Amino acid sequence: MLAFVEAQYNLALCSRAARTRSVRGSIPVALPDQRFDTAGQSLASPLSSGVARMLNNNYNLYAALDQPLWQESEGAGGLNAFLRVMGAPGDRNLVDFYFDTGLTYKGPFGREDDTIGIGFAYTRIGGAARSLDADTTATTPAYPVRSRETLLEVSYQFQVTR
Repeated sequence: MLAFVEAQYNLALCSRAARTRSVRGSIPVALPDQRFDTAGQSLASPLSSGVARMLNNNYNLYAALDQPLWQESEGAGGLNAFLRVMGAPGDRNLVDFYFDTGLTYKGPFGREDDTIGIGFAYTRIGGAARSLDADTTATTPAYPVRSRETLLEVSYQFQVTR
């Protein structure tokens, strides 16, 4: 079964509208386990067949919020905030949690088509992939154990031509 559900609503708070989306999807195909083979052995083991066991059904939950915070004048640029979050099963997905948030400002320095922004993001590697990395360190001591990635981004988008 493949299903998507999306909802969107507007809030009339101080004449600013918020947009929210929430999506859930289910994938009908079998996906490889991130840690174990078909015999239940760690894929990192020398005794493993190297063939990952297959897991049925996958899904994720996703939500996004885009919120205008301040607008210079009707139709002109202004300050906006965004927030996105995603979760998925960690046994069949490399990433089981993702979160990002930030601010954008349209029209900086009197340039109405430019946008400046700052954002923060966090990604967590799924438990099975982290465990596989830990298993791998038993035979390869210097092998890194993936756990997460965090970033801070500053961007400037500019209009070259009109």
